[in-house]
Amino acid sequence: MTTLPRSPLFVAMLVSMLLFAASSARMVPALALIASAAEPRLRGSVMSFNASVQQLAAGGASLAASLIVGRSAQGELTGYWIVGILSAAGTLACIALARRVRTAETPEPG
Repeated sequence: MTTLPRSPLFVAMLVSMLLFAASSARMVPALALIASAAEPRLRGSVMSFNASVQQLAAGGASLAASLIVGRSAQGELTGYWIVGILSAAGTLACIALARRVRTAETPEPG
């Protein structure tokens, strides 16, 4: 998305649609991983904390992107590709961290 060349509107809309669909699709396994890592009695608290951290991270990423992206004299965006690289690096870091998550052990009754 961040390296898309000048394109017709329908191409930009198609790429945006695919980006948002992929973004939503990755949240299902991520939430399942987070929920399985918490003890059953604490899952609600963990999910609420997770949502808070997500919102804080989204706000921080928006702020950082606003400091990186600019506009040239011709009206084109500059530095947008840097945001794409940082986003890809963040995704890879999250994948590496997700591999370290362990499932919460449930005590056996009795």
